Amino acid sequence: DDDEDNSITKAIMIDKDGMEVAPFEPSGRILLARRKLERCNPSHITTTELMTSIHLSAKQKGDVRAVLLEGDGLGRRFRARVGAVSDSTRDQIKSLIDQATDPAILGRTWGGWDPYL
Repeated sequence: DDDEDNSITKAIMIDKDGMEVAPFEPSGRILLARRKLERCNPSHITTTELMTSIHLSAKQKGDVRAVLLEGDGLGRRFRARVGAVSDSTRDQIKSLIDQATDPAILGRTWGGWDPYL
C-alpha cells in the first residue's frame, strides 16, 4: 500500500488529537513511549525512528526496513511473525531479544562486531 509506505518513509505519527508528529519531537518521543507500553513490536518502533535519519539514503532506509521487519532472508525471524502489535508482553520481549541478537542487524550497525568474540 503506497499510503503505508509513505507514512513509514516520512516517519510521521498521528497523536491522539489527529495532529502529525515527527518521532524526534518531544511529543513524538512520548508517542513512541506509549507505543512501547501498548506492546508495539520493537522492530516497528525502530523502523519509525530510523526513517527520520538524515544519514540514510532512500535505498538504505528500504534495506533497513526490510531487515528489521522481515528478517535476514534465511527464514522468518520471530519478530516478523509477531506483526505490528504483540499479543503479549512476553512476545514483545521475545521480539526485542530477537532484534537485539540478529546477526544481520549487528553486522550492519556496528562495524567492529565479530561473532567470534
